[in-house]
Amino acid sequence: MCNKSFKLENNYNTDFIERNTYNRPNDSYNNSYTTTATIPYVRGTSETIARILRPYNIRVAHKPIFTLRRLLTHVKGKDKPEDRPGAVYKIHCSDCQATYIGETGRNLTTRLTEHKRATKKGDLNNNIAKHHLKTNQAIDWDSATCLTYSTDYYQRITLESWFTNLEQTALNRCQPLPTPYKRLLNRKQ
Repeated sequence: MCNKSFKLENNYNTDFIERNTYNRPNDSYNNSYTTTATIPYVRGTSETIARILRPYNIRVAHKPIFTLRRLLTHVKGKDKPEDRPGAVYKIHCSDCQATYIGETGRNLTTRLTEHKRATKKGDLNNNIAKHHLKTNQAIDWDSATCLTYSTDYYQRITLESWFTNLEQTALNRCQPLPTPYKRLLNRKQ
């Protein structure tokens, strides 16, 4: 590559040389930052955070909160809560304080239909049906709510045990809660 003095000796215009000469950026600027943090851009706040992190050699890259891609690419509608798979749910008895906590890998609507069918048939393997047969009390199907969701089976089992242990009059039998979780449960109560 030709240097500036060579171009001047060969009668190149000074203005032409300045416009067409590539000046390398200062390497010390690029190497001074040890890490980069990417944060959502919020006017006023993001600049302050960047200024606070600069002495610690942390470069801040701002990303927009709302992008056209995010706004325009919602092709599929959101599922209703009862249509989402992997529910941990709660069903109340209409006449007493008894509650049933259950889990399913399918959606809540399907599982409720199975509980209703078992209650109608008098299936003793189903705890809700068993409670209905023993006490002749009605089950409040409309009060069935989803407590949380998880697609992981073991997480759902643990969550079912957690919520069952929180209830005073739970109808269901489930896996015992692991010991570390019992300590947390005792703190919560």
